[in-house]
Amino acid sequence: QGVKVKATYTLTGVDGSTTPIAAEAAYTPSVTPLKAEGTPDTSEGPQGKSQNGTPKFTAPKPGEGTKVSDPVFSFSDGSTTVTTPGEGTYTIDPKTGVVTFTPEANFKGKAQGVKVKATYTLTGVDGSTTPIEATAQYTPSVYVVTSFVDENGNPISDQEKGEKPSKDIAGYVLVSTTTDEFGNVIHHYKKVVPTAVKTTPSTTLAKTGTAIVTILVVALVAVAAGVAFVVIRKRNAGDHKE
Repeated sequence: QGVKVKATYTLTGVDGSTTPIAAEAAYTPSVTPLKAEGTPDTSEGPQGKSQNGTPKFTAPKPGEGTKVSDPVFSFSDGSTTVTTPGEGTYTIDPKTGVVTFTPEANFKGKAQGVKVKATYTLTGVDGSTTPIEATAQYTPSVYVVTSFVDENGNPISDQEKGEKPSKDIAGYVLVSTTTDEFGNVIHHYKKVVPTAVKTTPSTTLAKTGTAIVTILVVALVAVAAGVAFVVIRKRNAGDHKE
């Protein structure tokens, strides 16, 4: 709104008399408000498990002679706990601004989220104080996971995001597939133990008999070849005598 400033001059005449001369002008100051700014944050995690998120805030820059306090964090309604039916419960640390979301067991997908508020206190040069606030959205998402485990529940392959079918895993055979109370898929496998192949006597005899027959055949072929060679030599010798 400002104020009016009046300047009063005194005019002295040649006869020594005086008279006032006044003039007025308005003074209107302008104060630039200090602002804090917030940046939203998101997070995601498996169904049935808590997850965290922390929206970031930029503090206002105070002028000369003023100061700004550290922020105090809450939700937009000033509380530190908010429960959203059908989603879960949000809590916030007033000092750090870390939000923890604990979903309901059957909730999955993208949540509505909450607005986080950071409140700074500005102290002016006259000692008076005023709050400076900023808000930012935090939105969590929940997904199911698929696990691959052995007979003892130990993982035998990396956990996968979402509902995934069973797959071939070397050295294991699928036994069953279950779903836990949070909707997560679990494929149960059993380790395959290699069985030793035993050689029966009949198999050994059969192999031995085959080997003997092979040797005999080779021997007969060699004898026949030798006889043929001798006959040919005798013929050649007879031809030379004539």
